Amino acid sequence: MIALIDGDILVYTVAYQVEQPIDWGDDMWTLHADLREAKQRLDLELIEFKALLRARSVRVALSDSTERNFRKKLWPEYKSNRTQRKPVVYAALRQYVKEVWKAVIKPGIEADDLLGIWSTEQPGKTVIVSADKDLRTVPGLIYSPSKHDLGILEITKEEADRNHLIQTLTGDRTDGYPGCPGIGEKRAEAIADGGWPAVVEAYEKAGFGEDYALTQARCAYILRHGDYKRNKARLWTPSVNS
Repeated sequence: MIALIDGDILVYTVAYQVEQPIDWGDDMWTLHADLREAKQRLDLELIEFKALLRARSVRVALSDSTERNFRKKLWPEYKSNRTQRKPVVYAALRQYVKEVWKAVIKPGIEADDLLGIWSTEQPGKTVIVSADKDLRTVPGLIYSPSKHDLGILEITKEEADRNHLIQTLTGDRTDGYPGCPGIGEKRAEAIADGGWPAVVEAYEKAGFGEDYALTQARCAYILRHGDYKRNKARLWTPSVNS
C-alpha cells in the first residue's frame, strides 16, 4: 500500500499550527513561526500516516500555480476568491517537502488531480490521505485525518461518478465555480440519480444551456488515470467519462 498525501492541506495546516502571536507591548504585535518546528511536525505527520495505514511508502502531491491551472482557462473566476494570506513559513515549508519528501508538482494541475491519477493508476494498492471532500469524486481508497473514526473508505466508480455530478450541480464556493443556481445538496443527489441528461435538464430549467453545465462539470472533475498526457489535462466529456 502507498499512502498518497494531499500536500497542499498538510503544508498549510502545519505552517498555520506553528504560528505564534507575540505582544511586545505598546500595542506592538508580531507573528512568529519556527520553521524547524514546522519541519519536525510535518515529518511526524507523514511518518504517522505511513504507520497508521501500514503503507510501505508515502507519495506527496502539490498543486501547480492557480494561474496555470487548466480550470482557470475554463472559468476565469476559479479560486479567485482565495485572497487570505498564507502562513508565515508556508513557502519555506512547501520547498522543504519538495526537497526532502520529493513532493510532485505537474504543470497545469492540482494536488487533487495527481492524487486522482495515482489512485486510479494502481487501484487497491494506494490510499488517498486528505480531508478534502472533493476527492470522493475519485474511485479508490481514501482516508480523512479529520474523520479518523470512519477509517479507510472505498469509493466505487459508480459512487465517484455520481459524486462528480452532485458536485457539478452544487458547485464549490471555496474553488469559486457556482454550479447550478438554487440547487442544494439534497436536490443535487436526487437529480444525479438521473445521470448527465438530468443534470443538463436542471441547468436548462435554471436558464443555462448544456455548454454552461459542461464547464461546471469540467471544473468539478478530478483527473484520473489517462486524463493527463504530455503535461495537458483531458477535459471531461459525458460520452467518455460517464
